[in-house]
Amino acid sequence: MRVDTEAVSVVIDGVPLPLDPGLTTWLLYKPAGVVTTMDDPQNRPTVRTLVPSDPVTKPVGRLDLNSEGLLLMTNDGDLANAVTHPRFGVPKTYQVLVPAPVSDDSIRAMIE
Repeated sequence: MRVDTEAVSVVIDGVPLPLDPGLTTWLLYKPAGVVTTMDDPQNRPTVRTLVPSDPVTKPVGRLDLNSEGLLLMTNDGDLANAVTHPRFGVPKTYQVLVPAPVSDDSIRAMIE
């Protein structure tokens, strides 16, 4: 959804967000089979093709080729840094579906 920052204000919990009309952020559902990169030397489909080309936005983080899920695409470097840098402690949740039950020993090994 595009927001016209001159006509609409965005408010979260009663607090208006300061919006810069030069910044763009997309919340993209990346399908499996698409690489989280702007250019792929193997000519696989990239996330670049899933969002408008103007302005240029870049992925924040990454999902593997066969993974699917939500991904931010933005031209806001401060936002990208705030989401990805460990010092900000932004929690991330991943859900994994596997084709067979996973043993308790395997789960313990992944946690350790």
